[in-house]
Amino acid sequence: AACPNAAGTMALVLSEFPQMPQWMARKVLNRGSAKVGGYNYSTWKEDGRWSEELGYGRINAYNSLVYGATSIGENASSFELIVETYSNSHVIKMKNNSNLNYSLIDMNGKLIQGGTASNTLSISHIGLSTGLYALRLEGEKKLEIIKLVIP
Repeated sequence: AACPNAAGTMALVLSEFPQMPQWMARKVLNRGSAKVGGYNYSTWKEDGRWSEELGYGRINAYNSLVYGATSIGENASSFELIVETYSNSHVIKMKNNSNLNYSLIDMNGKLIQGGTASNTLSISHIGLSTGLYALRLEGEKKLEIIKLVIP
């Protein structure tokens, strides 16, 4: 019976991010689900790989909260960004073909990586420690800091 787990996880996500719209809350729940063994996840649906037997997978509250924490930037960015979280990376998509300078900074203030990006920026989790990072984005007369959680 997955329904109580899904409802509880959704309640947890919405209690942490009450301003999150319904469509994003559903996406957070789907993308946060763990793919468990023995099932064929060969179908591709709106929120990722999908199985006829288990849907998007087993509900994972921690993954859903992490995804929610890093994806909430979709609502509040002055750059018109979409932040997508995957198990091995964060992908930041810029809507207006903006050229941005970026800096990924750890919680000790150390610059981890930086550069320039346009359209899409991919931050790989490979080589990064689990924890919280700040992604600083600078463009024409705009500055934005986005929180990234590396699971």
